[in-house]
Amino acid sequence: MPLHSYQMIDTGNLTHAEITQMKRDLSKSDNLSCDEIVSLTKVRKKGVSVSLSKDAISKLDNLANEINASRSYIVETLINAALTKVD
Repeated sequence: MPLHSYQMIDTGNLTHAEITQMKRDLSKSDNLSCDEIVSLTKVRKKGVSVSLSKDAISKLDNLANEINASRSYIVETLINAALTKVD
């Protein structure tokens, strides 16, 4: 069984989405050789302001509540999915 070590290099809070991403990243470590590294680096984000209709905000809130996520996570996921289709 491989040994894992972790080092906190920055203070802050982890969101549900970040913890989920870290769990996904750690699960990949089972397939790596001993000298490979799994990065658990928290992605730096910048706040932005977006004007949305009440209907759009309601849909965001409903989906966020369903999957226990934030509005930001939903918007980022939608943007990444849409841009992936364009590329």
